[in-house]
Amino acid sequence: MIGHFMHGLISDLLTVDAHAVPQSPVIPMPVKSTTLALVQRYLCVIMRYAGVGIIGTVVHFLILLLLVDFTTPVVASTVGAIAGCITNFQLVRNYVFTARANQLLVFPKFATVAIGGIGLNAAIMLALTPLLPVIVCQVAAIGIVFVTGFLLNNCWSFGEYRA
Repeated sequence: MIGHFMHGLISDLLTVDAHAVPQSPVIPMPVKSTTLALVQRYLCVIMRYAGVGIIGTVVHFLILLLLVDFTTPVVASTVGAIAGCITNFQLVRNYVFTARANQLLVFPKFATVAIGGIGLNAAIMLALTPLLPVIVCQVAAIGIVFVTGFLLNNCWSFGEYRA
């Protein structure tokens, strides 16, 4: 499954999109420049995704820190992840992938990725908290969930609905 998504990502990088790269009607752009423009486009999307993710992460950490004294680190982190997910959906939809589709079409896929991310986050926290401080575990979990979430949302959740 991940191979399919990576193939799509690589295919996007190698496919010339006439709407993504402005081209002169007289002198066509060389392939090298087009590829560079696509890489730059992906880097901008990743940076916006990361920026929006910071907001969700702040919400996540605040909830974690507020609840960790009252429950287990796994439960506190999971509740924080749910709050971060709710915060992220509208921001990702409006500022990262600018989806043209109705929210009812995009949200189930986004929610599936988010629920998978919450499960992955919980599994990482469960595995690492006996070995490392809670904050270190959470930073590792967020990094792993970020990469998998971006790839899945880019290729699957918002892939066919981008403006």
